Amino acid sequence: MKRYLTAVDSESPLYRSEDSVAPPLAIAALVIAGLIEAIGLPPGSVHTTQDFSFMETVPVGSTVNAAAEVVQAARRGGMDVIVIEITALHGEQTVLTGRSMLILPVAGDAE
Repeated sequence: MKRYLTAVDSESPLYRSEDSVAPPLAIAALVIAGLIEAIGLPPGSVHTTQDFSFMETVPVGSTVNAAAEVVQAARRGGMDVIVIEITALHGEQTVLTGRSMLILPVAGDAE
């Protein structure tokens, strides 16, 4: 968490106190990083957009589980465009929902 706060230059006591909560965008960044790792993006891929809603705070050190589902897919000009819906849970509580769009070169077309 300290590395994230340093990277975004945050001095907020909400995120630096002994009983702090995780910054919502830190959770989103971890979820997106896990998604990208799970997909195994080929060279030339682009993460174009994301839209998140944050419902609850999460204490630092907690476990958050995320799930993603492709809800839209299209092929345009040698690229696959996919939209993924994301949900993150802390225990049984939904803490984040959102969508992310990725553009990926069609297999065999990447240089």
